[in-house]
Amino acid sequence: MAVTAVLGSLLGIGEAPSAIFAWPFVGQYDLSAVALQLDISGVLRLAFLPILLTLFLMSLLDTLGTLMGVGAAGGMLDEKGDFPEIEKPMMVDAAACMFSGLVGTSTSGAYIESATGIREGARSDWRR
Repeated sequence: MAVTAVLGSLLGIGEAPSAIFAWPFVGQYDLSAVALQLDISGVLRLAFLPILLTLFLMSLLDTLGTLMGVGAAGGMLDEKGDFPEIEKPMMVDAAACMFSGLVGTSTSGAYIESATGIREGARSDWRR
């Protein structure tokens, strides 16, 4: 990366950095350019169906796999290997994905890195 940066700067393709560290956003952060800018009629076209199905399946299977992995690591699975009341964390993940899409950010969701914390003893009283 350093060689490419120096070479780009010498060839006039890129600019040399003005500082070693910088804040990513200066001034007020504003999401109004992307928040709630929905193109529903564009998404409902038949040509967009494969993309919708891909995004849906990716999100569903990613969350399902993560919950099962984290549930196994935390001892949350029942005797049959099922995650009891899995609809609750799935609904939370779905709501988080919809909200992040509405405000124009990348989707958020359950992450498998949680298994590391669980293995170290971090748990909540989820069975209330």
